[in-house]
Amino acid sequence: METSQAYVPPHILLLPSGAELDKTQSLIAELENKLKKLDKQLQQERRREKIRLEEEHEVFAALLLELRSSASGQSNSNNSDEITSLESEENEARRAIRREFKDRIDALLLERRQVEEQIVQQRSLFAPIHKLNDDIFIEIFALCVYGGLSPWILTHVNTRWRALALSSETLWSGIMVTTNIDEELTRRMEGKEVCNNPGRLRRALKRVGAAPIDLDISLNWSHKALDANTAAEMIVEVCKTSAQWRKLHLENSQKVVDEDHVFPSDLFAHGLPTLKSVSFHMQHWKHALPSRGLVPFRGILDTIEQTSSLIELAGLHGGGHRDPTDEAYAQPTIISHATLVRHSPREIKEACNYLLDVRSDMLLARQYTPLFLDDQQRAKEISEAIASRDGIAPTTRQLLISRSFETSLSSLRILQLEVLDLVSRDGLHFSRNISLPNLCQLALLCGDIKNLHLLQTPNLDNLRIVLTDDSDYAIYSSRIVLEGLWNQQSPMFWNGVSLKRIKLRGVGLSFSALHSLSMANAELRSIEMEDIHFDIPDAILAFADGSNLPKLGRIEVNYTRRLSENKLMFMQQNMTHVASARPQAQVTLIHQGKITEYWMRQRE
Repeated sequence: METSQAYVPPHILLLPSGAELDKTQSLIAELENKLKKLDKQLQQERRREKIRLEEEHEVFAALLLELRSSASGQSNSNNSDEITSLESEENEARRAIRREFKDRIDALLLERRQVEEQIVQQRSLFAPIHKLNDDIFIEIFALCVYGGLSPWILTHVNTRWRALALSSETLWSGIMVTTNIDEELTRRMEGKEVCNNPGRLRRALKRVGAAPIDLDISLNWSHKALDANTAAEMIVEVCKTSAQWRKLHLENSQKVVDEDHVFPSDLFAHGLPTLKSVSFHMQHWKHALPSRGLVPFRGILDTIEQTSSLIELAGLHGGGHRDPTDEAYAQPTIISHATLVRHSPREIKEACNYLLDVRSDMLLARQYTPLFLDDQQRAKEISEAIASRDGIAPTTRQLLISRSFETSLSSLRILQLEVLDLVSRDGLHFSRNISLPNLCQLALLCGDIKNLHLLQTPNLDNLRIVLTDDSDYAIYSSRIVLEGLWNQQSPMFWNGVSLKRIKLRGVGLSFSALHSLSMANAELRSIEMEDIHFDIPDAILAFADGSNLPKLGRIEVNYTRRLSENKLMFMQQNMTHVASARPQAQVTLIHQGKITEYWMRQRE
């Protein structure tokens, strides 16, 4: 009885066995001998052609010599015509010889090229890549897949690659269970295997085996391609593997009604012990009654809290239905973006619950940190909630607000805030005083900055500024702001602020600003400057006065863009002067990744 063979598409290269490789080696030797014979034949044909041409020339040369001798001293036109005719006859004879040999030589060259191609094809079977062991191949495959390449492409190269890819469970860890796609041709999306019917899902789970699973469940109940029963079948099937889930993302985009509930009560009976990342993207939440919702959200949070000890990241994104005429969704929860990083499952559960339950009379953010916001209206709601309770959560450490944020930041009573990151797509402009008495770390990423001194931060010791706008105006504006912050005679002086660590990127800096900084910040220990626009080439020499900044232990200047040779040499000389004045400091210049350290030479 014949054993069944695994199906191999006809276009896939079949790799030879060991015995076949021995035959291939013999074939290569035969082809190489044939190639040598062809080269020899080509040499012979070219030699014969040369001899024939020489012989033909000698025959005609003798006749021409005789005619020219008899015609010398005479003006006989008949002899002249005979000479011309004889020369034409010689040229035609030579052309005929070349045509004859060209046909034979071209035929030999064609045969030679064919033999060379056969040798290259046969030698490819002995290429070094075929000597790699399976484990190395799988590591390379994994890098390709994680970079966005579909593992199916790897299975269409040759039989070995196909067998390795199909046997490597980790290559198939991404699975998307969805009702949003009904095209059979859509096999991969966002790095995951698209499973829009139970058959595909079962095959995907078979391929992943016991490997960790990165699961994406995306359900759309307005899509007519799939009914609730089929969706329920897929959900039940994939939840049997919940103990393998490494990442979980749940998403829905349309209304969910009573009869569409597809999650069984014991959905996560196996727990989520390997879950490291969870995110939810919902437009409609009915979490109070699991029988009315798409997802038993409380059940998921309970399971995370009870069984997930490895979780590092949790995220929420969604919004409620805003149509007041829809009774089922008249009082939905409005959820903005929220991200929690490296928190315990209990804190994640509490944070998610508070987000889901928040109302104007509740204090949001009391139970977790950090809080990320990107919506001005949402910030206003939280501001009102906090104001109603006359305080802010003492454990809140980070507040990041993009778009327009000054009003929200001013109205929030964030007396306990210690770490603040501000991100603005445009400029960062303050128009009023904002008291942040406990703030110790401030990070700004913005197009340009103005009136930074209005942030009253007496305990600030760590400042980071990244300027995203490289226009002359933005650079000049930042130069003026920073110069005013550290100049004690300026109305923009940052009174009471003594920085220990500074990191700047893309801003403008003047010699005056750096000199004022060295005079006003005796506690400064480290300053890092990347792609800085100095007003003069010698600006960095403001740090060459060793009597200032006695605790400064690190000065780093980094240029990711290319400097001209003259500018680079000038900067190197200036950094050498700074290092000489500060022998105990680490003075570093980085130019397009090439690092030059000056401090070690000085200490030696």
